[in-house]
Amino acid sequence: DETLFITLVAFFVFGDGSAGIYSHGKNAPTYRILIFQSDESFLVAVSDCLRTHGFAELSIGEGSLGGFADDGYDRRKAYNGSIASVEACRKLAEGLLVPLRAAGLQMSKKVKALELMVANATPTQSVLDAYRAS
Repeated sequence: DETLFITLVAFFVFGDGSAGIYSHGKNAPTYRILIFQSDESFLVAVSDCLRTHGFAELSIGEGSLGGFADDGYDRRKAYNGSIASVEACRKLAEGLLVPLRAAGLQMSKKVKALELMVANATPTQSVLDAYRAS
């Protein structure tokens, strides 16, 4: 049950999410894992299941569709669910890596970010530099 769920989340992050090490301006680097979705209730369900399986809940918010303005299409709202705590990202990254490695996706930048999260307790400038170089 947990293995199937974490596999679903891993491939959702891989296909329609983000995992990375970021720094804005002079702020210290941070870890972040995000899932993008047009259905808020889906993110709520994923968040509930993450909590049930011992992971941190997602912080859910509205995203922006500004990049699609005036393209002539009706679009549903964009939502994102994120985990930004260092400890929570590291724990989830460890779980997500199992199915992603099994699928042979080690060369992906997202997988490399997850590996760096697991290997480094603190997101330092050198970790950010390694992420950017990947």
